[in-house]
Amino acid sequence: MAKSTKTATPFDLINSVSPESVRENMDKFMSLAGEMTELSRDGLSAATASAQASAKGAQEINTKALSFFQDAMATGMEASKSVSSAKSVQEAMELQATYAKSAFDTCMKQFGEMASLYAATFKEAAAPLNAHAGTMVEKMQLVK
Repeated sequence: MAKSTKTATPFDLINSVSPESVRENMDKFMSLAGEMTELSRDGLSAATASAQASAKGAQEINTKALSFFQDAMATGMEASKSVSSAKSVQEAMELQATYAKSAFDTCMKQFGEMASLYAATFKEAAAPLNAHAGTMVEKMQLVK
């Protein structure tokens, strides 16, 4: 006699699942969907805060750069007047050398200030995104 081997059909599988387990899994899914919606909303808020910090930083950087440029132009004009009014070539060369050293020192100082502004802007812009990423990692670990 041959044994009858009945293959389970999809309907058999559905009938073997209890309504309680379906309800429990659906509740878990809905809870997870709610958390994902909240994470998405928080992500958008973090991106908005980051963009605002970036815009603020860019405005500060542009204002500072314009100020540096205006100062450099004014100092250059003063140096040109000073050099052109020199009584001798030797005096003109000394005035030019003094101006060049001063301009170089000022420029290096300004580069340092600009680098600090860029670093501060990046730090402020990244903070909301870093915080959100940390929250996402925590929530994803809970889902496991």
